Amino acid sequence: SLQPSEITVSQGADLSVVGVGFCPQDNVVRLDDYPFQGVVVSPNEVRVKLGPNVLGGTYQVGVQNSNGQRFGVVLRSDLRVHNGCPYNCSGNGYCNGLTDRCVCSAGYTGADCSQSNQSVCPNGCGGNGICDTQNRRCICLHGFIGADCSQRGMTCLNDCSRHGKCDTNTGTCKCSFFHCGNDCSKRWPLCR
Repeated sequence: SLQPSEITVSQGADLSVVGVGFCPQDNVVRLDDYPFQGVVVSPNEVRVKLGPNVLGGTYQVGVQNSNGQRFGVVLRSDLRVHNGCPYNCSGNGYCNGLTDRCVCSAGYTGADCSQSNQSVCPNGCGGNGICDTQNRRCICLHGFIGADCSQRGMTCLNDCSRHGKCDTNTGTCKCSFFHCGNDCSKRWPLCR
């Protein structure tokens, strides 16, 4: 009978089902209701190759003989098939094995990390910022400014609330005549 366990395998990998007393005719491994032709390699192991058509998910594993009779399976094992990430993240990121999703490196986006952010954000944010792909703009790292984060300078709090001018040398706002505060958000007469 099969021993209870939880195992994880990659799509297309060999799966070894370990049990006790397998006979040569006990060669059909079932993942839920899907049969796969296996090979009995010993009285304690049946091996089967999981093809690319096996989708990611969790399956109950069972063994039966070539005549369709169940082979004394008392306990079933849970098998998690891991599909991996699309195109191995195109070499531009790494695969999160728990979610089968790519985590893209800086400068790349998309389900398979194949799209360059440089085409989405100006100049790829110059290596000094992070591309906000939804809004198609750069979020500059501290000490860099500009649409493509290529200029050295300081940003001002809340962009001076659009009621002043930012001094990029100091990172302070110079408010218009009727506004005051660190970010020029207060309006006259609150400025007194």
